[in-house]
Amino acid sequence: MVSVWMITYNHEKYIADAIEGVLFQKTNFKIELVIGEDGSSDRTKEIIREYHNKYPNIIKPRYNNLNIGMMSNAIKTFGECQGKYIALCEGDDYWTDPYKLQKQVDFMEANENYSYCCTKFSILNDNTKIISEDERFSIYSDGYVNDAEITKENLFDPYISHTLTVVYRNHLLTNQDLKQPYFKDIFLYMCLLQKGNGKFLNFNSSVYRLNDNSIWGTKPKSVQAKQNFLTAESMFNYFPLENNKHLVKFYIGCLFEYCHYLPVHEKHAYLGKKYTFLYYYSKLKRGVKSIIPSTCILKIQNNMKYYLMK
Repeated sequence: MVSVWMITYNHEKYIADAIEGVLFQKTNFKIELVIGEDGSSDRTKEIIREYHNKYPNIIKPRYNNLNIGMMSNAIKTFGECQGKYIALCEGDDYWTDPYKLQKQVDFMEANENYSYCCTKFSILNDNTKIISEDERFSIYSDGYVNDAEITKENLFDPYISHTLTVVYRNHLLTNQDLKQPYFKDIFLYMCLLQKGNGKFLNFNSSVYRLNDNSIWGTKPKSVQAKQNFLTAESMFNYFPLENNKHLVKFYIGCLFEYCHYLPVHEKHAYLGKKYTFLYYYSKLKRGVKSIIPSTCILKIQNNMKYYLMK
């Protein structure tokens, strides 16, 4: 019924917590835990083998002899997930509610029009050992909003879909989706939202760990901004714009954030090329053609995505 999609690299201090969080789930359906171990240089592989020996009917490990990178490892691991539903949990996070999967699958079974559901989570600072609920959920604590609807239009505001809490329908995500350039979690949710809304379930199920070995968290802000922009650009190129107009705002936001870290001469050149066509496009959509060079109108209409990717 549920495949837990877990990827891990050099998580010897954390992988046991991640696995235990899956094993202690109380469900009336079968669970498989598919772990993609990406050639760790520590004892992560040995720990996974110990658990596999104890729970061979639940744990399905796959080992890379060499480190192939997060996305390649994720795609190969996803290919071995056979469940009707996919739940995600990376090797340095863990689940805390033993009924997490049961609650989410019950919702998905009763509401077939939804593509995924997610929950609240807490953050563990690995240095201070302090656990606190993510502040973005403060508006939900008093019951003011319960079980909120997630759509393509409001996915980013507030951004409450988080990988370690998500359960989605397996058949909705394709290998073609996964192979898009700069694919990451937000790309995943946008793929799912093309097929149906998501639902935020108002309970806390998991802990997201902030640690010094975090692949994303340890990257400089400039690198994060660049990767966010490249993901936004890839999404802009992949999804039909007529059904995803909100991506224009997201794209522009990521573009300006990225340009913030560029040298002045690069910033002006980059914005001049990218933003000009966005600006013209927005005016054209409103029927304002007078400010647009006539030679641009046909190009924008026929090649909007092409020009944005230049």
